[in-house]
Amino acid sequence: MAMTSEHGDQTLDLLDYKVNFSEVKQRYGGDDITMQISPISLRWTVPVLFMWAVLPSVSAPITAADDLPKILAQVNNTSIMKQEVLGGLAPQQPVRPALDRAVDRALAAQQARRERLDRDPEYKRLLGSQQKRAIAAARTRDRFLVQFLQDTDTALAAARQSATEVADADVDAFIAANPERVRGDGDDPRPAHARNLLIGDRLTAAYGDWVKPLLADAEFTLNGTPLPRADIEAAIVEEGLWLFAMPQEQTSGLAARIMDRLKAQSENDEDAEALLAAAVVGVNGETFTLGELGGFREIVAAASGGASQALLLQVLVNPVLAGEATRRGLDQDPDYVRMYGGLGDRQPDADDALADLYFSRHGLTLRNVIVDGEQLAACHAAVVEALLDGGSSGFRSYVDSLKQAHVQKPLRDDEFKAWKSAITQEIMGGGRYLSSFIQRATLEWKRAAHIEPLRANAKIKYYIE
Repeated sequence: MAMTSEHGDQTLDLLDYKVNFSEVKQRYGGDDITMQISPISLRWTVPVLFMWAVLPSVSAPITAADDLPKILAQVNNTSIMKQEVLGGLAPQQPVRPALDRAVDRALAAQQARRERLDRDPEYKRLLGSQQKRAIAAARTRDRFLVQFLQDTDTALAAARQSATEVADADVDAFIAANPERVRGDGDDPRPAHARNLLIGDRLTAAYGDWVKPLLADAEFTLNGTPLPRADIEAAIVEEGLWLFAMPQEQTSGLAARIMDRLKAQSENDEDAEALLAAAVVGVNGETFTLGELGGFREIVAAASGGASQALLLQVLVNPVLAGEATRRGLDQDPDYVRMYGGLGDRQPDADDALADLYFSRHGLTLRNVIVDGEQLAACHAAVVEALLDGGSSGFRSYVDSLKQAHVQKPLRDDEFKAWKSAITQEIMGGGRYLSSFIQRATLEWKRAAHIEPLRANAKIKYYIE
């Protein structure tokens, strides 16, 4: 269906954001605002896109992490720790809704034990998946910390700045010393190419000089035997070649040396990929299996010289640098907390696996929630009605009715703001977002309703409002 409305100088209260149509017309031209509505998506002309683009994003009062107690809630004999809740939140998300979900998951895990799901074979499989997720979460946190360490270290910043300050005489000397590395065609572009290569070499050397002292006390192992730190330090220089040098100069480096060591250790004639997949690498006493890492195929390719060894290098070096960042207190730095918050800090545990299994056994997963075209069309119609009525109360009532159909609890302000943000993303993204958002919201409501009897019979104490 297509609708055309002429508004003149009227002002429309668009879900709490007032838009003056005369200003919109002056900015974009035209007298009409046209909207096309289908069961699958909303498509609006530029003026309406402008109006939706300025909708406020999701926001709610945020409690600073330092102001929160270590234990946020007690659920029977289970403590809900601050880090458990904050670790899954972006910096600007409200804490209380996430805490409510953590309480529900704790109750689900406790009920799972009563139903003896901890003896279910599927539980063991889920525990294995949780371990892989824990490794991935730790790597994510390490990556954030290392990036922040590198961005804020003044010595490294000074070294990098110095590396880019190249005199013409330095370029000429580089060309004379490295004629095979410098290309020259036509009007002899060698100086420009040589300058880039020289800066690349100097940046690599500057990073190596900065990082090697930080690795001095680190211990690396491969299947329980020492992995020489010199191999890793050499890989830092070799990775610089991958970034700055010609393809024929690139080497397989660290991954190939690890492959050679694995073959020497093996008593069987196993293929390279199988050896790498089973290899256990240790960094300062913490071990992990290469085959369980996301991006393992990249490590296999690096062993044969077909890809950069950056991933393998990060796996080995980042835990050490992240430890240095933590020693310096950078994980508590206000700028770090503002940019990264608790992203990557959330560590899945056995209760997570039990809660997942419990919800699966009771039909409370995303696979059990279907959002069809009729539901999307109803939501689209509610949005249009809110636009034409000039207020957000009607749309809020619609969303509240959706929630009431599953759980007898009023719609929270943070939930409604999330819905408005979802509508904005639906319009700006061309109709690819709303369905999955409704699916997730519906699942949360279904789970809350299912857990409500467990809440009623549990001893729950919140330590924050």
